[in-house]
Amino acid sequence: MAKKIKPIEEEHHNSERIVSDNIELKLKEAEEQINTYIKDLQRLQAEFENHIKRSNKEKENISLITKHEICKKILPIVDEFEITIKVAEKTSEKGHITEGIKMVFNHLYKLLNDQGMNSIGSIGKKFDPFVHEVVKKVDSNEEEGIILEEIQKGYLFQGNLLRPAKVIISNGKKEVTTENVHLEVENE
Repeated sequence: MAKKIKPIEEEHHNSERIVSDNIELKLKEAEEQINTYIKDLQRLQAEFENHIKRSNKEKENISLITKHEICKKILPIVDEFEITIKVAEKTSEKGHITEGIKMVFNHLYKLLNDQGMNSIGSIGKKFDPFVHEVVKKVDSNEEEGIILEEIQKGYLFQGNLLRPAKVIISNGKKEVTTENVHLEVENE
């Protein structure tokens, strides 16, 4: 009977070895697949980091080019200011100086306007907290919240607020009636 048990034990042992070899083979394949995935992820991560570096460098270059172009467009205005200053030093007529300064200002304003910057019209309009900053409130004949004076112009750049306008607004009519005056006099 011992002879019959040995072949079964050998067969069982061979089956276990086959299963074990199969598991080891599958494990090695899985490890190789994992290593491939890790290498792919590392490569993708490196590519992504390089992409970010390239994008940042491109942004810096665009910013530099933009600044260069703006300076290039402002140079003629700087030249006009220099000419105006030279003329102002040589002349005693204020009219020519004023005209020269107005010319330079209009040139600069047109350049900024062409780039998408526009002033916010304020005087006579209703106060808007999104584009106006109240500096002072005063009594007036205008209804409450109407802008009476602009202390500093506000500007939009391509429809977005660049700087709010600093304004003085109306408190509304503060009428003193004759009844109030008589009451105040009687109370004294």
